[in-house]
Amino acid sequence: MSFYKWDENLATGIGDIDVQHQMIFVILNNFIEDCLNGKSNEAVRPVLDFLADYVVKHFLIEERYMATYSYPEYPSHKSQHSQFQQDFVKLRGRFTREGATSDFIEALKHSVGDWLKNHIMVVDKALAGFLKTKINPEFKL
Repeated sequence: MSFYKWDENLATGIGDIDVQHQMIFVILNNFIEDCLNGKSNEAVRPVLDFLADYVVKHFLIEERYMATYSYPEYPSHKSQHSQFQQDFVKLRGRFTREGATSDFIEALKHSVGDWLKNHIMVVDKALAGFLKTKINPEFKL
């Protein structure tokens, strides 16, 4: 069952960005499914590990595109990335202190879910519109 659905309306047209966005949808949906099946404790660490990697690699790719093509919204977009990274560090620290409590699990689901709804679906789509005017969609940095 998919709780967050990827569809082509979310595609940026930039191959590497789209693949990474699709992966976060898969990871979050699998995590929610595991939680519903009573496997939340063992599902938390892989999600946190994925996100730790994602916030470094994925954001770096987007920020390279923005810098390379002089995206006018770069400062604002980068600021949102920085805020998510800070929020993630706090969330990971909370996990270290408290473990996989039900409150922590809900906070993790909401944090990533809100990111999907508010950042990928709005902010990244605006970046994609800009990049489509600048580069070949198959181009990769």
